Amino acid sequence: MLGSVPPEYLVGLHSVVLTSTDALSRKRRRSKTWSRKRTVKVVKTRGLYHYAQKGKTAWIEIFVDRIFEGWEGGLWLKLPLVRDFLLAPVLFHEIGHHIHATVRPEFQEREDVADRWQVKLETIYYRKERPYIRLLSTFAKPFHPAIKRMLAADAARH
Repeated sequence: MLGSVPPEYLVGLHSVVLTSTDALSRKRRRSKTWSRKRTVKVVKTRGLYHYAQKGKTAWIEIFVDRIFEGWEGGLWLKLPLVRDFLLAPVLFHEIGHHIHATVRPEFQEREDVADRWQVKLETIYYRKERPYIRLLSTFAKPFHPAIKRMLAADAARH
């Protein structure tokens, strides 16, 4: 997925760490972060962007257990496309925070800017790596309202 992101957007990003919330220390599990003008527990997030500060470079932390929560029991995760659909929005959203902080700063809500970059980067990724998605989405158009409701319900849960 990182290979599909234009290199100029990744300058200054040190690493992307895939981890689980179980690996967090007690202090980090109890800590909170800001999102859309409210605090959220770190263990409830799917990913975090850590800004560059005090001589340290920026990095991204992805909580894989939170992303795949509820999908563990089925066979769906055996399909690479399903894993992509679950992981890509989180990764590209966090990269959107990096782009907003380093390459293209805007005077708008950080989460909104990251959401817009997420859509742009996902489009680039799926066009490069999964070109057949366009064909599938054409046939799935009648189901879009139901899919949107399902995704909105899932987002409200998390």
